[in-house]
Amino acid sequence: MANDLIKELEKFSLIEEEEVVIGSKESLNHDETAKTKIDLMMVSKLLTDRPFNFEAMKRTLGAVWRLQNDMAVRMIESNLFIFKFASIADKERVVQRCPWFFDNQLLLMKEVKGEEQIAEIRFEKSPCWIRVYDVPFAKRNKRVAMEIGKFMGGLIEYDDKDPLSLKRYMRMKVLVDVRKPLRRGLEVATGVNATKWVDIKYERLGDFCYFCGRLGHIYRDCSFYTGEENNGKGTVYRYGPWLRASPLKRSRNFGVDNEKEKRVLNKLTNMKVQSTSRYEDPNAIKLGPPSMARKSLCQDATCCCKC
Repeated sequence: MANDLIKELEKFSLIEEEEVVIGSKESLNHDETAKTKIDLMMVSKLLTDRPFNFEAMKRTLGAVWRLQNDMAVRMIESNLFIFKFASIADKERVVQRCPWFFDNQLLLMKEVKGEEQIAEIRFEKSPCWIRVYDVPFAKRNKRVAMEIGKFMGGLIEYDDKDPLSLKRYMRMKVLVDVRKPLRRGLEVATGVNATKWVDIKYERLGDFCYFCGRLGHIYRDCSFYTGEENNGKGTVYRYGPWLRASPLKRSRNFGVDNEKEKRVLNKLTNMKVQSTSRYEDPNAIKLGPPSMARKSLCQDATCCCKC
């Protein structure tokens, strides 16, 4: 079968006119007008196989984004569309506040590349705020957050609004690979050959499958479920609603409390820590029993102090 296909492909050849390359080096010079147009675009799709109302999506996103200028949306294929913004500021505002959802489905967005064809467009990752729970206190820092972000797919932003690390979780914005199952947690090193498990939860999580753990569908529509996994018993769901984190809420006094914590942290950082001498330290002063001290002080042979 494969050999027959190869033979058929060998029959296909370009005629001389079709071998002409359009776009010489001279015509590939930097075109500022074209670049500006491309810079204002984002190509997008909803992570779902179900039909949806495109016009309703446009109205909803336009209302939620609250842009300063007009925006154009054009569908170029089924569930593939282009957002054309009127200003870089509007585009950056939308990108920085990702992820976005419509009808509980994740909206995937990526930059438009001038040399890219429609058939080459691939959506692989999406920004997502995650919370890592019960991280050991010694590991609650940006360096560990960067390692976690790399493990997830890339760190975008680290929430440093908990200077003293008093919350139950570390919060960060990472890139999540939408082709793979959601990560439920990870192992954190706490010493030589010692690790501890920490849980991961996701903020604003859209539809996902409790069976395979992937985004974009629910377990009833899962293509990975064949029914043979249960062996006559109940189906094992390794994922569940417990992966969702409740929406982040800031108290009215959050700004004031945050500034106080930062001042405390600065004092602790600038404070000179005095090292405590150990008993084995040769420079340490070691006192003997009180009775020995009394005998050394008493020089009178006729002393009756019973020393």
